[in-house]
Formats: sequence, C-alpha cells, structure tokens
Amino acid sequence: MNQVEQLSRAWLGLGVWLLTLCAVTTAESEAAKRAEMLQKNAAEAVIPEVINPFGTRALIAEKSLWTLTFDENAEASPSAWRTWNPLHNAEVSAKGNLLRLAGTGTDPYVAVPVQVTLPKESEWGGDRLVMRLRVRGNCRRLQVFPSTKQTPGYIEETSFAFTIPTTDVSQDDGWMMVDATLPSGIGEDINALRFDPGMDRGDFCELMSIEILRCTYNPVEITRLVETANGIRLAVRNHSQHDLELPIQVTWIGPNPCQQSLTSLIDSTPSRDSALAFDAALVDSTPSSLVAHPQYIAAGETREWNFTFTDEQKNKSTAIAVTVDPTGPLRTTRATSCVRRAALSDAAWMKEIAGIQFYGYESRTVSENNPSKAALVNDASVKTSTDTSFAYVIQISLVRNEQVVAVIGPLAWSNGPTGERISPIFQRDESVDSERLTFHSLDRDLTLSIAADETVRTDGSQDLRITLQSASNTPFEGPVIRTQGRWIGGILAGVEYLGSGEGEGQGDRSSSKLDCITEERFRHQPDSLKVAYPYMMQKTERGTVAVVWENLKQVSPIYAAPNFYEESEVCPDYRMAFTTRNGTISLILRLTNESVEDSVLWGVAALGGLPPLPTLPRSREQSDALYLHALTQGPLRGPTGWGHCIGSSWAQSPAADHASTIWRLSGEKISFPNCPTGYTLGGAHLRNESIFFVTGHADAWLKMQTTRVRELIASQKPDGSYTFDGVYGTGHFENTALGICALPAMNLLEYAYQTGDAASLAAGLKTLDYMKRFDVPRGAQCWEIPLHSPDQLASAYAVKAYVRGYELTGRDEYLAEARRWAITGIPFTYLWNDPD
Repeated sequence: MNQVEQLSRAWLGLGVWLLTLCAVTTAESEAAKRAEMLQKNAAEAVIPEVINPFGTRALIAEKSLWTLTFDENAEASPSAWRTWNPLHNAEVSAKGNLLRLAGTGTDPYVAVPVQVTLPKESEWGGDRLVMRLRVRGNCRRLQVFPSTKQTPGYIEETSFAFTIPTTDVSQDDGWMMVDATLPSGIGEDINALRFDPGMDRGDFCELMSIEILRCTYNPVEITRLVETANGIRLAVRNHSQHDLELPIQVTWIGPNPCQQSLTSLIDSTPSRDSALAFDAALVDSTPSSLVAHPQYIAAGETREWNFTFTDEQKNKSTAIAVTVDPTGPLRTTRATSCVRRAALSDAAWMKEIAGIQFYGYESRTVSENNPSKAALVNDASVKTSTDTSFAYVIQISLVRNEQVVAVIGPLAWSNGPTGERISPIFQRDESVDSERLTFHSLDRDLTLSIAADETVRTDGSQDLRITLQSASNTPFEGPVIRTQGRWIGGILAGVEYLGSGEGEGQGDRSSSKLDCITEERFRHQPDSLKVAYPYMMQKTERGTVAVVWENLKQVSPIYAAPNFYEESEVCPDYRMAFTTRNGTISLILRLTNESVEDSVLWGVAALGGLPPLPTLPRSREQSDALYLHALTQGPLRGPTGWGHCIGSSWAQSPAADHASTIWRLSGEKISFPNCPTGYTLGGAHLRNESIFFVTGHADAWLKMQTTRVRELIASQKPDGSYTFDGVYGTGHFENTALGICALPAMNLLEYAYQTGDAASLAAGLKTLDYMKRFDVPRGAQCWEIPLHSPDQLASAYAVKAYVRGYELTGRDEYLAEARRWAITGIPFTYLWNDPD
C-alpha cells in the first residue's frame, strides 16, 4: 500500500468513525417535540442577554404545599409503590419507607397519579415553586414531567430537571436533598407526575420523600458588576412586586489587606424621577462609620449606576465589593477582582519555568503602619520590625515571546464567614527551591504551587503542573486563568466549541442563546457528566492556553468567554477556572502558540492518550446476525421497504443502503418490482449502493446520481459555497457553515471518484477551497439543530470530502484539512467513564 493510500485511509477511517457516532435513531413523538422546541430556540435566539453567573438571591422563607413519603404496605395512594406505573424499561419496588426505581433498559420512566393544587401565580408573585427530593442512587439527572388539568400530557415545555451530585455513601448512607424550580405556566392542578431518571439497564434511583414548596427568595439581585475606565458600573434588579428603597454600599479593597482602610459610599440620593444612571463620587471611610444612602428601584425593574474612582483607587484597587441593604434583611453582596494593565517592568519579581516567564505583581505595606498585621498573619517566619514591608500577590502574568498571554488573578476565591465571595490574600514563599513557585494564603490554609511537569514532550517542551490545596479541605475556586488578546477560539470538551466568528475580535460567546434558549444554555460551570473529558483551551492572537486536570468528579471547570465573572472594560479577558468540593485541584497547563487542533491532540496525549475501545458485547458473527434480523424481520422493515427510523412519520421505501447491507451480510438480493429504478438512493447515514450493481440497475443508479449532481452544481454559489436560510439559521452570523458545504462537496467528489466526471470534480474542489475559512464544525443537521450549534457530523462530512479531494488530486493541503477536521470531532466524544 503506498503512502497516499495509507494516509487517506487513516483519516477516512476516523471520518467514518465520526459518521457512525452520529447515526442515531429518534422516536416519532420525541422527535416532533424536539423539533418544535428547537424551532422556538432558533426563533428566539436573537434575544440579547447578560449572563449573571452568581446565585445572589438567597432563600428567605419557605412553605410546604405538598409532601409525599412512602409506605410499602400502603395500597391506594401515591405513597404506595403499586400506584407507580413503569411506562418504559423500568421496574418499581419498595422497601420500608423508600421507593426504588430501577432501569431494565435504556431511557426508563415511570408515572404516578397525584392530586396537588398549586397557588395561582398572582398569589405567589415573584416567589418560586420548588420540588425537593430526598434521593440517592447512580442517576445524575432526573427529569420530571407534570401533567395538569390546564396543561394535560407530558410535554417538554413544562418539565423541569434535577442535577443529582455523585453519591457519597460515607455521608448519611448517600441520601441528599436536591431542588428544582417548577416552570411558570405549569397550571394549578397537577394530576400526574412522570419521572425520567436518565438511567440505563441496572441503574437505580431511590426516593425517600417528594415535597413541593413555595420558596421566597431575596428579591434583590446584583445582576452586573463591570469595571470601567473611571470606576465601576453596577446593575441591581428588584424581582418583587413592590417598589424598594435600599442602601447600596461600594467597598474598595486597596493595597492594605489587613485593614481595608478605604471604603467607598454613594453620596447622593436620586429622586424617583431621576435618570437611571448617575455618577457618584466615592468617599473614603473606615468600616466602623459606614453610611449608605437609599436608592429607589421600582418593582420588576433593573437600575444601573456608575461609580467614579479616584486615581489612587483606580491604580491600586485589587477587588471591588458591592453590598445592597448591608444591615437589613435583603442584604446581598457581589465582588469582582480587578486585573491591571501593568508593564512588565512594574513587576516585583520575575521567574522562568519551562520556558514561561512569570511576572509577579505585589502590593507592599510598611509594618509600622499596619499594627494588626502580626495578629492576622500568625506566622513566626514573618518579621514584625518597623523597617520591613509586607508583600502580598495581586496577580501573576504568564509571558511568552514578550507578550502577556494569560494572567492568574485572583489566585483563588472562597466564601467568607457570612457567605460573601472573597479573594484570599497570598504571600510568596521565597524559601522553596528554584524550580518552583509557592504561595500561601495569610491563614496558611491555601497553598498554590507552580512547577514544571515531570513529563517532557517529544519536541523537548515541558508543561506546567499547578496545584492549589486547602489544608482543611475547604471548597474554593481557583486558580483563575484569564487569557489576554484578540479572541480566536476555544473549547471545553463536550460543552463549548467556539470560533473567531464574524469580524475582528467578535467571535463566539460561551453560554450563548444562539443554539439554546433554555437554562441549559448556562454552561459556564457544567456538571461533570456533561464534560467529554477534562480538557479546555482558549486561543488568542497572543497564544494558546490549554489545561487538563485530574479528578473530574470532584473538580468542576468554569469557562467564560468573554469573562462575565469579572467583567472589565479596562482589561477584557477570557476566563478558565475550577471549583472543588474536596479542597484539592491539580492541573497541567500548556502555554504555546499552537493551533486549536494541535492543542486538542496535546490534551488527549496529556491524559494518557485515547482510551481503549470498549469490549464488544458480542462476536462479529453474532453482531452480523443481529443486524440481519433487524433489517429483515425487525420493525424497520415493511411491505414497501425500510424506514430510516421506527415510526409512522418515517416513510418506508426500497432504500439502497439497507438492501446493500443485507446483500453484504447474507448474499440475498431483495428486490422491489414496483420500484422502477429497483431501489431509492440513501436510507441510512452511511451510504451503501452496491445493490444497484449486483442486481443490474447500474443505469438507474447513474441517472439518479447524475440528476442529483447537476442540481448540486446549479445551486452552488459563485464562490463555491452553499447556504441555508431556514428557521434554524436564526441568530448565526452568516447563512453558511461547514456542514452546509461539506455534505454537497462530499457528494460531488464521490460522484467524480466513481465516474470521472470533470464538472463534479471542479465544483467539489471549489467548495473544498471555500471550506478552508471555517474554524468550527457546525451546520450538518439544520432540520433539528440550529445552524450555529457545534456538530460532530459536520466534522465527519468534512473529513470524507477532503480525503476524496486528496485522492483525486494528490494535493497535500486537502489531506491536512482532512486531518484538521478529524481532530475537531474528538472533543465531542466521551473519553472517560464514570465508574458509578
């Protein structure tokens, strides 16, 4: 086999693998509901939004409206397991005071009749109705479909879902309380509940109690806190049905970490008729003499204010905290960390590790001006004489080729004694060895370490091992990595695949509405089960920052591009960070200028390479027999042919793909005399048209293919592109995408490969050249997925099209494109397994 054949077969093999992954069967009713929901998503995708990543609305009060507990001896109430109906692939049993749901196959679900009367919406206003479960088991997501008198049936629009954390059997036998908010418009009289536990065969879910509560949450929410050139911009929303007058306090955290000596206050009180935005000078004050003036916020409205900093505050502040109603019952706080555009020459120290220069920025205070320092530090190694200075780290710049590619700042976030979000203060430990950077928080609980990773790559490069650990195993967030420069693209495997988009610096935004308008769009801190493998990256014009981490079940990634956690108009950036429940984060960071695709390969290699293929459930002979049975005797087969899927909405036809597969497996040539061409083209995701040739219908195949190819050439745009203008194109920055172009290119070049047709070859190559402009695989399934949504099937189409182009021309650039698009399919694929 020559090199051309080896290379083309290798990348074509990966492309076929991607195509196979994308071949799925959808039930008729579920497909219809999904299509309706996605059409609504696409139609509403252009709605602008501001993402607020913080749940600042604390629970104030709750009232139980309905409670269900279980009794294995009960006979005729929802508490009796016998009234629970296993509708699909499920079995129900009881033991004592718990109900057990077990999966007997894929997608199990059960239903139970109930009688629950909910309060009218006008009665509970801005409050929320919440269902609370006491649950344990190995299902990680449980979806509930209520059926009411006003909205009968189990429909997606009125459903709600629980995210169930991994069970820790060491704590109360693994039982946990989880809440989910009931959607508005659900109706008032619930007569049945369907539970979809998201399990498979052998999985289980146990319930001890189900409760519906009316929860009153803090109506005050700080929805935005943005650093501006002159200070900050603050937005506060009043969710209640009443006008509110609330004091607002802005605290500037300056260069003295032990005293917080400068606090900023609003010094004017606008009237109810004043403009929504105003400037208020910040007044220095000590914490003991805080006075904040009330501000008026009408019911259901959001108000914005601008606060101006003094030059000293702008230059030296490290964090800003805003508190609404600081001494009242509606108290809520939000803090943000500030990153400075400091020159490298302003850094207090510089250290190089693994080819990366670390510039540390510190603030220093003289001991004699800080009498409380010794008590707070509580460390014998810190001198207390008046001629020494106390230094703490503000931020660390990661520099490559004399450019700041990323900033670590703050080093960590944690929760304060009253629940506020605070940034611990770190000191650099200068006593450690020269190959490492080590930092300790003032209370000595958190330790951050940065060193060269033990693994040296084949190209001689070395990555960084970063650990952040709490001695008390306290949960925290960090380190916060903030990528700098003009955006090019980024990935959080299985969750986000972002590109540069239209126009310089515009690009995709994470957690956007362009492919989903439900709460599932908030992907900035996803459940670990949604992460395909522990890898994320960001690329800007300055470089590529990629991270892999350990212990996916205990460490959750945070991904915000642009950074809507610490919004800044002064120094905008893109955020990657982590949270942990067990007090330890260990990651490997790579700082290069490599392509997005090469970074993906690094991430896979850093995790030990691709995992082994799963053990086959049956032999090849058994598999072939199963396939043959499904195609000849299963429900796909009908009197006139086969359906693509099972269900009356999928018309049955003498599909060549199915007939060819039967012939390849058994040698049987199934014919349909009522079909003048013998067979119809297509039928399956993977084409297989050999049946035309072994049954004497090659001429019919050629006529149908020629007609299709001529139509493709006629619809091609002058630049080689193809476009899509359906409803699912709403919101995307253009009316084309990789999948929209790759599928016709694949068909054109396949025809040229089979027939030698020059016109189809020229048209196909023109589309291949146009497709080089794309950087995100999307647009392959616009009948049910928005054009903007990343889509693995687009990767597979592009691989096959470019491999054919390479085989027909021998041009290496096409093989390189096939490789590029094959790699883009990897982040969609799960490379880890949850042992639970």
